[in-house]
Amino acid sequence: MTDNNISTKIKLFNGLTDKQIFKIISACDKKIVPAGEVIIREGEDGHSLYILEKGVVEIYKKLILKIGDSFIEDKEKKLARLREEDGVFFGELVFVGEKVRTATVRAVTDCRLLSLDREKFDDIIDADYKLGFIIMRNISEIISHRLKQSNEDIIKLTTALSIIVSSKVK
Repeated sequence: MTDNNISTKIKLFNGLTDKQIFKIISACDKKIVPAGEVIIREGEDGHSLYILEKGVVEIYKKLILKIGDSFIEDKEKKLARLREEDGVFFGELVFVGEKVRTATVRAVTDCRLLSLDREKFDDIIDADYKLGFIIMRNISEIISHRLKQSNEDIIKLTTALSIIVSSKVK
């Protein structure tokens, strides 16, 4: 993906002018990540949002079970597989106040990323409030979509569990 067509692909940039996109991209660090490497680790502090310019990543969440005072967490659940053509970004919760990473993101293929640090972003939006508003609106829309999907998944799981439990009780 080149800077020329990045505005049409990356959902984070929806509604921004070419000049505003250039400001954001100019503030980003370019990062090459080899296949298999962890980009974000669940539970660690984060400071950057990542834009997937090239490659494929997978997002994992630890499966945790609390029994009494003990925790069992020896498995991970793959939540999503993201590709460059999806126009995706991840790690955005650091821009809305959450510093602790809520999932692990691992490179499936060699990846090229743009990394935008929260402090650099704050400097940009201090100079251009409209740009900040548009970016935060785009982030909010993505988070809202993911929350809706999570709610639907919870209902499906709860329904399946209810069916299993009720069939065992009879």
